[in-house]
Amino acid sequence: MIGAFIGDLASWTWMNDHDKFYPQLFSDVSQRSLYSDVMLFTAKTLIENPNFSRDEFMRMHQCNFGIGNAKVNADYDLLRSIVIGWMYDDDAITNAINTYCLRDEKEEVYASNFMANLIYKLRTGATKKDAAQVEFCGSFRSYTKEEHWKPGTGSR
Repeated sequence: MIGAFIGDLASWTWMNDHDKFYPQLFSDVSQRSLYSDVMLFTAKTLIENPNFSRDEFMRMHQCNFGIGNAKVNADYDLLRSIVIGWMYDDDAITNAINTYCLRDEKEEVYASNFMANLIYKLRTGATKKDAAQVEFCGSFRSYTKEEHWKPGTGSR
């Protein structure tokens, strides 16, 4: 999860203080984006109550961030799936994805499940090669090798 926050600050630096990017990666005045806020909100909410109902979670999410277009929802789902991969174990991941992710497209369902399961496998000691074998309607590795998914317009 920390990598996502560092990437967020580095992205801000690249766009707003380009001269600082290479020597420091992120500027002293970097500001986190809405995406970091979504991750922090998700983590805080689920740490305080890991069995939060979907309706209550989405109501709180809507109050804090609104519900945007499909692209925004997909981005939020991927961010929430990072938190879910860190917080939940094995079988509980699928339930958490189904509860806390808004899914507009099939691609987002797959991406959210793969992201959370990859993080879970890596945090529990799997090698990258073994983690790439996580399953959701096929292995993650099989999807990265097949061409049919690459021309899609969903989350990347």
